[in-house]
Amino acid sequence: MQRGLFVTSSSGLRKYATGVVGLDKLIGEITAPYTMLIAGHPGTGKTTLAATICSENAAKGEKCLYISFYEDKEKHYRYMKKLGLNLEALESKGVYRYIRLPTTLNIDQLVEEITRLISEGYSVLVVDSITVLLEPVLENPEKRAWLLNFFYQLPVVMNGLLILIAELPYGEERITPHSIEFVVDALIILKQRIEDGFTTRLIEIRKARGASIQAAETAFSISEDLGVVVHPPPVLREIPREGGELRLVCKKLKETVNHYHRGFTVNIFYSPGSPPGTEDLLGILAMAVENDLKA
Repeated sequence: MQRGLFVTSSSGLRKYATGVVGLDKLIGEITAPYTMLIAGHPGTGKTTLAATICSENAAKGEKCLYISFYEDKEKHYRYMKKLGLNLEALESKGVYRYIRLPTTLNIDQLVEEITRLISEGYSVLVVDSITVLLEPVLENPEKRAWLLNFFYQLPVVMNGLLILIAELPYGEERITPHSIEFVVDALIILKQRIEDGFTTRLIEIRKARGASIQAAETAFSISEDLGVVVHPPPVLREIPREGGELRLVCKKLKETVNHYHRGFTVNIFYSPGSPPGTEDLLGILAMAVENDLKA
């Protein structure tokens, strides 16, 4: 799947992409009807990821509706523009719409309003966040089952992509007892922690129907102009045969790794947004020169 591609196959199935570098390979093909749940603690990038997916497909001509219960439109557009998403331009073309619904409405009124809005022909819908709707019916099993069934049927009615955002309490990574994760096709958990004074962001693909999940958790970054970028580790299709030992010029490198052989695959990991400098690679470059290796 190419980045940002939206197509209708010969069978009439709609296919979407996330627009996020590295993410499409992790979750596999997105074919309508499809529901994606993005969960995480406050500040982990849930809104940014959802807006990126929404705007990517809107740029391809798919009508996208973003429903929020928190952030006002002007603030949302301003923050997203810093990350390279020009939502105002998409809105002017009639393919992107941002609506903030009041939380003073009861569940029945909110569902009725969502139903009315999607009848206007939207094929991509974001609900930010589903937690606002599920919390009031937590102690009402019948109402909760009715609401879950509504969202289960929603992408079918739309014949499109439904993106739900869920808030996780600090210190927890479980979404239950809402049970919303059982009615979605993909479940993405965004995490954030501080390591050695740096912010480390991790994305976990906890569930992705039809996809072979080879890297369940990997790093991602959020930066100005680039937006969200996922950094999946390389996956070896075949383990190469071990060759002769290489001469190590750098004493520190030899003390750390002990030995390198021809055929070795070396992965260098670093914090997103802080790539290694030239000095960090001098030991490996010196080894390549010393052993007459080709690059």
